[in-house]
Amino acid sequence: MKAYIPAPGKVLRLIALGAVAANLAAISHAQPQLPGSGEPAVNTAFLRDQDDVSAVTQIVLRERQARDNGWWDRMMATYWPDSVVDVSWYHGNGPGFVNESRKLSSGGVTGKHRLFAPIADIRGNRAHVEVGSRNWSQFQYRGQTININANIRINYRLEKRSGEWRILSMQAIYEHSELTPNAPGEVLDIPASELAKYRPSYAALSWALTKKGLTMSQTEVGIDQPDGVKAFYAKIEKWMNE
Repeated sequence: MKAYIPAPGKVLRLIALGAVAANLAAISHAQPQLPGSGEPAVNTAFLRDQDDVSAVTQIVLRERQARDNGWWDRMMATYWPDSVVDVSWYHGNGPGFVNESRKLSSGGVTGKHRLFAPIADIRGNRAHVEVGSRNWSQFQYRGQTININANIRINYRLEKRSGEWRILSMQAIYEHSELTPNAPGEVLDIPASELAKYRPSYAALSWALTKKGLTMSQTEVGIDQPDGVKAFYAKIEKWMNE
């Protein structure tokens, strides 16, 4: 009987599929569920066995996943205690951001983040990860359900301490936001003068979150102020080289 020898391309595909299956099995094993709850147990030990690029990208993705799903302990585990978060509605330390996010969620202010491929830069024990995000949420206005969509570049600085990576800072660059009716055919009646109060990079987002009771800063980094964006990246570059 003639032995079957697969073509080189098929061998590579089989090897790749085997590697994917092994990785999925390892990740599944590393994410035990808390008994009687829908929240995964806090377990970051497996990240120590990853290469640095994989570790830092997984941490920032897990931070967003945890926030979207209300896994607050898991979200808290991604931040160093002395970390800083600077976004339109919050300015303070990382643990405080987690706690305020929990309060908003319990009050009905929730949203989802559709993330794009992260870009990582690592130098020694410092890392910068930027990930594009399409933020979505809804709210009621004059009897209508309105969709809020915002395009944002989320920038994380991470630091490795005693072999462990965690987030040292998180700050957003705002690009664009919009409001759309949830029901096709409906028309939104929002005076342009109300949106004109806010920065173009996140005017619709600011208007909507203000209606939800949040105080929205108008001094954030946004593409409507290019010099501020350049200065922001320059600050990160300086920190990476220190």
